[in-house]
Amino acid sequence: MGIHVDGRASQRLDACRELGKRLVYRPTKTRLDRDYADLASLANLSENWKD
Repeated sequence: MGIHVDGRASQRLDACRELGKRLVYRPTKTRLDRDYADLASLANLSENWKD
């Protein structure tokens, strides 16, 4: 019985990995660019606050 559960769990893990590849890895570059833009604007804001 444990083997079946393990098999199902690993299938679920594989499905999650596939979903993760589709959802996360493809838009990573654009998402990173957006995050860097946000970080840059935050850095500019904090620089302005120092003055």
